[in-house]
Order: sequence, then structure tokens, then C-alpha cells
Amino acid sequence: DLVLGQPAAALAELAQHYAGQVERTAGITLRLGTRAESARHAGGAWTLQLATGEHVQARALLVATGLRLLRPARYFALPHRRVLDATSLTAQRDHLPPGRVLLLGAGDNAAENALYLAERGFDVTVWARGAWRAQ
Repeated sequence: DLVLGQPAAALAELAQHYAGQVERTAGITLRLGTRAESARHAGGAWTLQLATGEHVQARALLVATGLRLLRPARYFALPHRRVLDATSLTAQRDHLPPGRVLLLGAGDNAAENALYLAERGFDVTVWARGAWRAQ
């Protein structure tokens, strides 16, 4: 239940802190429990059509799939150069330009990549929906 690099903080406390920070940050809109029917990337922006019929535009798109990779072909017909799964990240991490990285997951792979990238000067954020599972 503890977070790597934050030995005094329980995962639930840290998650609540981060969730509160996101909710207070201007320019971030959360769409939780909303199904996306389609996603298109054109002209540097994403356009999502939600199940409600609403269309949402965004510069960045975060797909949180959980433990198993889920990349439905109807949403991701072509890979996007800024969206990497664990295998792609491991293969490309030595060649990525420095910057901010968001890692989704709480397993060994997330921990390994977080440490590796942080040691090379990246600003790394790790998000997980459940308990930390890295060993």
C-alpha cells in the first residue's frame, strides 16, 4: 500500500491528493464513466464522439485501460507517435526527447520505466487505479 519514492504516504492518500490536485487545476476536464464511441486525430487535435452524442475536442487524449492492453481498432486504426504501450516504451525510451511522461499502471513495468526515465531527467507521473503491485 506504499508508493515508491513516497515511503510515508499510503497509496490511497496519495491518490486522493493527486485527484484533488487535478480537480483544482484549470484547463483539465474529467470525463469519468463516459463511453467514447469514436476518436479521430487530425490537425494536432483529437475529436471524440461520446455515447451521449456530444463531441469533445482535446489536444491530448489519455486512455486508461488497466492491467490488460486495450486498444480497440475502431479508435486506434493507426498508432499515434505519442501514445506508447509498455513494449513500445521499453524499445524507444533511450531515444525519447526529455520532457513529461505519464505512466499508467502499478506493476513492475511501470515501476521500472518510472525509475529509468526519472534517472535520465524526465518529469514522471505514475497513475494507477488500484494498489501498487510492483515487487
